[in-house]
Amino acid sequence: MRRRRWVTKPLEVKEYNPPPPESRFMEYLVVRCPRCSMPSAVRLGSLSHTCPYCGTRFKVNEVNIVARARNGREASELVRRMLAQGR
Repeated sequence: MRRRRWVTKPLEVKEYNPPPPESRFMEYLVVRCPRCSMPSAVRLGSLSHTCPYCGTRFKVNEVNIVARARNGREASELVRRMLAQGR
């Protein structure tokens, strides 16, 4: 049996435009689930989110926003602190 050789197309080189400095990091919101009240991090601009604890899907603009974070690491740290404090 003969092996097929894959023909690849040459890659198109596109101009790279880096984002402006103030938007390099994705901002996050810390919200509370309307069903179980557990905090979770959501990217800013997301329309909906699924709770990682109970699986409820909800619209982000309809829930209580607890905090705002500059990046994912900061958001996860805020969530961990809230869970440790029992809030």
